[in-house]
Amino acid sequence: MFIVVCKNTAIAKVLHEWLTGKGAPTGVAPSKIEGLKDGKNGEVRTIRVDTKVVHETDSGEAKGDENRWMRFTLDTVGQTDWPKAPQGLPLYPDGFAELAEKLERPLHPPGRDIRCIVSVAMLTEGWSCNTVTHIIGLRPFQSQLLCEQVVGRGLRRLSYEVNADGKLNEEIAQIFGVPFHIVPFKATKGGAPPPPTQRTRVQALSSKASYEIEYPRVEGYTQAIRNRLTVDWSSIAPLVLDPGSIPPVVDMKHGMFSEKGHCHRHLRRSR
Repeated sequence: MFIVVCKNTAIAKVLHEWLTGKGAPTGVAPSKIEGLKDGKNGEVRTIRVDTKVVHETDSGEAKGDENRWMRFTLDTVGQTDWPKAPQGLPLYPDGFAELAEKLERPLHPPGRDIRCIVSVAMLTEGWSCNTVTHIIGLRPFQSQLLCEQVVGRGLRRLSYEVNADGKLNEEIAQIFGVPFHIVPFKATKGGAPPPPTQRTRVQALSSKASYEIEYPRVEGYTQAIRNRLTVDWSSIAPLVLDPGSIPPVVDMKHGMFSEKGHCHRHLRRSR
């Protein structure tokens, strides 16, 4: 996963079009990074994430739907498949299946094929992706805090398997153009990553579904009120409404001054 941080949305748009092969600025050769261009089967590999990208979409769908789809895309970057239920059915996030059907898009994780994200300032915090390998800063960084936030996108580990020494294997993300001086620079040997560690998946057997134990998910507590109120109507004086004693019209004035400076009250009520 490449993350490219741009100075503004205009530069982000130009860079996104250049990387995807949709256009190149005058005097600039087309991009030769084939791995970041869209796939032959329609796989989207490079996306732009900024405040204007949704408003510029030409899909014809509602902007709210495009925002939700973008969020599902960012949440599933690097995720090859959905988790499965004991019966083998995929566990979709709330509202994803309905939105995919509405937008006529596939049901696989929308961020599955994403390899590059071109952004301005929307991924500085609150976004976790454990497949970030390169971070490129194409903007001035005048704040050390911003540098820390950008560098933090590459601090999520891909694997927490320990080696024979009982320690975690080294994982490195290359960072260019971000003047972050706290973490010392360390050169890498490069080459292919080590093969993944053999994993054993532990899951419930469908043949033992009858032994399943379910626990309620408690969202809050309320106190039951058992007090009762009673009214002793015999002790309350009756109220008699006599139409003959109620005036049909009452005129009053309040807060209204006459031309002579007198204050009157006015209220008109009809029976």
